[in-house]
Amino acid sequence: MKNTIRLPQYIWQESKEVDFPLPDSWQVTVHNVAGYDKPALKAGEIKAAEFNMALPGLQALKPEGGSIVIIASSPSGQVVHYLFDNFGRTIGGSISHPMPVPPHVEKIIIYNEYPEARVPGRFANPEKVLQTSDWKQVIETLTKAHGESARVAVYPNADTQFFAD
Repeated sequence: MKNTIRLPQYIWQESKEVDFPLPDSWQVTVHNVAGYDKPALKAGEIKAAEFNMALPGLQALKPEGGSIVIIASSPSGQVVHYLFDNFGRTIGGSISHPMPVPPHVEKIIIYNEYPEARVPGRFANPEKVLQTSDWKQVIETLTKAHGESARVAVYPNADTQFFAD
């Protein structure tokens, strides 16, 4: 496949890049953020990675709708926030409020090699959320929803908070 996105993974533990193949019939555009070509953060500079940091990408979807894929694989898991997060189906932090998926968003797909049962509970309508550790399932879901000639925008970014020197 000529449409392959190569993304860094686990840069704070081991330096490796992972290829994510996309169908050749898809029109793929990569939109790097400012600073993408800067040196990687060192282990002591990283506070936490949270997949929800990518959710503002929902605003980039066209008004007619679409899907968003978040690649969020962290062996240590996603950060549990004691105020905002859910702790099962009926209990959450003191200001926990599941986020509604906007009506124009067909599907939020979270690709995670280390899936967590509580992640879909962060959304008010979890039926619009697919969490999978199978990249093939990501492609099949997108192809079923958007056809063989989908237009894809890639924002390779792993938002983290870090301590400045």
